[in-house]
Amino acid sequence: MGAVATEHHAQLPHHTVIEEVAPGYRLNGDLLRLAQVKVSINKL
Repeated sequence: MGAVATEHHAQLPHHTVIEEVAPGYRLNGDLLRLAQVKVSINKL
């Protein structure tokens, strides 16, 4: 998965996935596209 956005969350561990922005895809076991996700940051 690849992080495409971050959001500050003091109560969540650093780099916790908050939201799936776009799903990842596999075809016959081959990875076609990584999932795109939003992750938490707890440091500004």
